Amino acid sequence: MKRRTLGIVFGITGIGSAVGALALALTPVTNEWGQECGSLLAPKGLNAFSDLTRFLEQAAFDSACPESWSPLLYGAAGLGGLFLILILLGAYYFFASPDEPLVAPKAQAGGAQLSEELARLQDLYNSGALTQEEYSSAKSKLLGS
Repeated sequence: MKRRTLGIVFGITGIGSAVGALALALTPVTNEWGQECGSLLAPKGLNAFSDLTRFLEQAAFDSACPESWSPLLYGAAGLGGLFLILILLGAYYFFASPDEPLVAPKAQAGGAQLSEELARLQDLYNSGALTQEEYSSAKSKLLGS
């Protein structure tokens, strides 16, 4: 996979997490008494105080709604953080070195590696672990013939 492609994947995933955070922030919540609290982005409150009962109701509402919002708040904040990380990673991979592969192609075995591998094959053959045919076949594969 090329860096530019990986950058696009990170960017799209980041946008998806931003949409998830927005959905959580707009999710309507009710408190433990069944009162509508609204959402994180559009909170709903009780209206003006007319008497002591209404005042106590407002106090209960004000203390219960933030508690009801807290799981959504943590989820939305987490997804928002994930959005930032993914967008930054996407931008890095997209703009850093656009068309280089992520992993360099495996280099051909060098002279030292080839001689070590041939010596290992010779040792296996001398110890009797390989037959003459197996030894010849493995040797020809190493030498590319």
